[in-house]
Amino acid sequence: MKRTISTLALAAIAVASATTVGQARPPSDDTAEIQQFLKAPKSISDAIRAAESSTGGKAIEAEFDDHKGVAAYEVKTVAGDTVAKVKIDAASGQVIKTKDKGTLATKDDDDVVDPAKMTVSLLDVVAKAEAESGGKVMSVDHESENGTTHTQLEIVKADGSLLDYTFDASAAKLIPMIEGQGDSGELSEG
Repeated sequence: MKRTISTLALAAIAVASATTVGQARPPSDDTAEIQQFLKAPKSISDAIRAAESSTGGKAIEAEFDDHKGVAAYEVKTVAGDTVAKVKIDAASGQVIKTKDKGTLATKDDDDVVDPAKMTVSLLDVVAKAEAESGGKVMSVDHESENGTTHTQLEIVKADGSLLDYTFDASAAKLIPMIEGQGDSGELSEG
């Protein structure tokens, strides 16, 4: 009986530890991209500001991308009803390219969130997440699922570990994603 209680206590401690620091992903093929991201002179916040300034819109998604050795951020913005994807050089912070992605009215997927439904800006989420986690945000996006908008983040620590979080805007805090959780933070059946 004591062994069972000890085993359960250790399991509870392990789960609690994982939930306080986020779910680290196992090493992947993204190691080179993560290292390039950690060396990038410009942050995701710099890229969001540049994209919003360029389009006059509000950012709903931003991520670091190392495509063919070129380090850049891709930021999706919405200005009025117009959706744009802006590519920002991660070294200079300059806009490389802007691509029209249509209008909110023509989008039927959950990848585009109307900024009017966002309770917190991506810049505010990034600032809060970096302060709480001690890492750098590599990816952040608002998503809509069943009428509910939530924010997901990938945060890279100085050691190169990649952690997944959801940002709870109502509580203004990060919630670690745990293996087996769906996008909304709920445990998925499986």
